[in-house]
Amino acid sequence: MGEALLFDGADDYVSLDSPTTLDDLSPMSIAFWVNPTKAGYIISKRDASCSGYWRIAFYANGKVGILNVKGATTESAVSIPTGVWTHVAYTWDGTNAVSGTKVYINGQDQTGLVTAGANSAASDASCNVYLGSRVGTSDFFGGSLDELHIYGATLSSGEVSQDMNNLATSSTSSAGTTTTTPSNPAPTLSFSASPVSILSGGATTLSWSASNADGCSASGGWSGNLSISGSQSVSPAQSTTYALSCSGAGGSVSKSTTVSVSAPVTQVTSSSGSISLPTLPQVSVDTSMPTQTGQTITVNAGGNLQTAIDNAQPGDTIVLQAGATFTGKITLPLKSNPNNKWIVIKSSQESQLPPPGVRVQPGNSVNMPKIVTTNSDYAIQAAQSASYYRFIGVEVTDNGAPSQYAPTFPDGTKGSYNYGLIELGRAGRDTQLTHLPHHIIFDRSYIHAQPKTSSRRGVVFNGAHQAVIDSYVSDFKEVGADSQAIAGFNGSGPFKIVNNYLEAAGENIMFGGSDPSISNLVASDIEIRGNYVFKPVSWKTGTSNYVGVQWTIKNLLETKNASRMLVEGNVFENSWAQAQTGWAMILRNANQTGGCTWCIGSHFTLRNNIIRNVGAGINIGTSQGTGTTAEPHHMLIENNILENIAVSPFIGDNRGIQVLGNGIADIVIRKNTLYTTGSLTAGLLMEATINNFEYADNINTWGQYGVVKSGGTGESIIPTVVSGVLNYSGNVYIKPTSISSSYGSIFVSTLSAAEATGKGANRAQVNQATQYAISGGGTYTPPLQLLR
Repeated sequence: MGEALLFDGADDYVSLDSPTTLDDLSPMSIAFWVNPTKAGYIISKRDASCSGYWRIAFYANGKVGILNVKGATTESAVSIPTGVWTHVAYTWDGTNAVSGTKVYINGQDQTGLVTAGANSAASDASCNVYLGSRVGTSDFFGGSLDELHIYGATLSSGEVSQDMNNLATSSTSSAGTTTTTPSNPAPTLSFSASPVSILSGGATTLSWSASNADGCSASGGWSGNLSISGSQSVSPAQSTTYALSCSGAGGSVSKSTTVSVSAPVTQVTSSSGSISLPTLPQVSVDTSMPTQTGQTITVNAGGNLQTAIDNAQPGDTIVLQAGATFTGKITLPLKSNPNNKWIVIKSSQESQLPPPGVRVQPGNSVNMPKIVTTNSDYAIQAAQSASYYRFIGVEVTDNGAPSQYAPTFPDGTKGSYNYGLIELGRAGRDTQLTHLPHHIIFDRSYIHAQPKTSSRRGVVFNGAHQAVIDSYVSDFKEVGADSQAIAGFNGSGPFKIVNNYLEAAGENIMFGGSDPSISNLVASDIEIRGNYVFKPVSWKTGTSNYVGVQWTIKNLLETKNASRMLVEGNVFENSWAQAQTGWAMILRNANQTGGCTWCIGSHFTLRNNIIRNVGAGINIGTSQGTGTTAEPHHMLIENNILENIAVSPFIGDNRGIQVLGNGIADIVIRKNTLYTTGSLTAGLLMEATINNFEYADNINTWGQYGVVKSGGTGESIIPTVVSGVLNYSGNVYIKPTSISSSYGSIFVSTLSAAEATGKGANRAQVNQATQYAISGGGTYTPPLQLLR
């Protein structure tokens, strides 16, 4: 055929009519290379006038299914991966016998379920041959097809291998490891927007570069035919997704990027002036699936994963047998990679996992390979400057072996100890920006400690362009030390944390807290969206299902060195006083051990989140340590819902929002709803001098003292703690009895009355933004210990 055929899965097909050379083949063999993206008929000889017909299809479960002219059905024993070239061969000896039909995948006999044919010989001479469809009108296949060969004979296994090797070389490099190399390179594409977030009226630049392609076409927010590389400035009026598809002899590749548009707002105040809003992240981690052009290296149980990674080249795909266990520590080495190609490490049962954009759950681990650390060290670690690795559908955990450093449980068993599971860069070792590991993604993976393991960290973001998406990260806890699901201390960013379940005892998400090894390094361009950030109540003493070990409990999100952070569409749930005082979030900067005078907390945007079941809400804190050059500044907290604060067992500081510290600047808190039936001491606490402050159009439970500073209560304290621009207006307080307000605040007794004023968060907008934060886009119901 010379060039691959690309089928869109919607209505593409090729009709070969009914060539006499293909009529009534018995026996017969069919062999081809396929790179599937959607289930459907790959080839069929069938139409309405047929008395006999046959077909080969790619099933939704990833398996290959065949029906021959005598009615025999065959299914491959294994699924073939999407997005990867695979050689498939079907052989039939012309009989009804079960043993007369076989399916080969990459040259290996993978014949699964076979049902013998019950039909007598029937002619298919009147049937047309279709590629990519059943009869040209239905069951459309999506993907690429190449080197299709149809034989009027039953190929032996050696002849199947010969057919495969006409296009590829296949070798077994070690026990359990098979390498397959296709020669038809598929196109690759990089496509991004910079910046990814703009204000209305602003512009961003779309940049793209494709290889192995002849041309590109634009869709979505733009259109037209484009060259294979270039850039274009766009000015969308609203948040817009731009798509780009490039095609060549080896197929096509598509990617998209979304530009977020926010309306510019100037805060007009009684002091005359305006407050500048925080800058949104300017760079985003591109987590779209790369097009792989290299070898496929299959590592089955007993194979050596480290050897496979060491031997892999950028562009290769390593397929790990689902259900197999591979022992860490696995090191991701630096590779020569001038074309920025990826090494993808994925489950052989990826097709059985939720699709991209839907979070995996623990139950999906049956379709994952497992990478296990057998000691206190990391299971996966990135070498200095290592880059372009993507994991899809892997389970990463510890072996739960008893350790003298772990606590003893009430049943007398000794726990295990592990320092962390995935380390993507290392402070102390990486002392220059060029040392940082970068472009590393964990996609739809289950990363967890064992229930009785003291494990300090799930994923350490000490690099650049790193992401965890659609994943389940759980059970990170320790006694006497902080633990995190995701943490970063020595990474520059950008970082993406999107659509995950994140569970940890200390700070579920943490940036900063240990002095960086790189001068002036600040974790920047951080995207935290659509996550369920959670602490199990079973970790709290006195609860009915308490686990019996007092893990060190702190908060759900904390910063000590971060900038340009967007926190949107998340649900933050469960925090109580233990090692800290129960805050959901602590936003500040810290010169933790005296070596980070530049550490900062700045340009944070928190919008459309739900925060609930916590001992206190949001704490914008003064800098920690000595010698820092600036206090926290430029923060926007907008359209969030905070609820069930200071309600047992979620007791703590019992405050709604707190702003502390001389020199904190440009803080905007507007259109939020903070409601609780708990014993709130203050809805808003402020101390020292804040430069430029807006608190407007919020709904707030008043609590015991309402608005508070040391030595004073009530709204009259506001101008005494703010310098520069002040806008304190349009707020509604929920309070049993009304008091007079010189700022026009409204006092009501119920939440419904407060919301009737039109103030506070837009609840429908928050619900839409968080609709999949708990479920992850699937139909998952948390186990009992996770229920609120």
